[in-house]
Amino acid sequence: MSATARTSIYVGYPRAQEQSAAVRLYELLALAELKDCTIHKAVGFWRGKAERCFIIEIIGDSSEDDFNITFLADSLKNSRDFPQEAVYIVQHFVDLVVV
Repeated sequence: MSATARTSIYVGYPRAQEQSAAVRLYELLALAELKDCTIHKAVGFWRGKAERCFIIEIIGDSSEDDFNITFLADSLKNSRDFPQEAVYIVQHFVDLVVV
């Protein structure tokens, strides 16, 4: 087992724009050079109101990963497809076993 980071980025999007938001997310992932991640669609709550959101999970803790994650979160926050007051980055350190 080895320790590494699991980072999650939470970003909401308007329901009416689900298709364009997904396309834009994939474009921003390519620009951020995040090659390995998992994307979940979810429903979150912001200030008591439900909104659709993406949760992007990344495993790894290199300085390059950290830069790319921050770049992606900033790009999402400033994208017209994700009109957000905040984009959350949550990081946990986990034990990783690759089989």
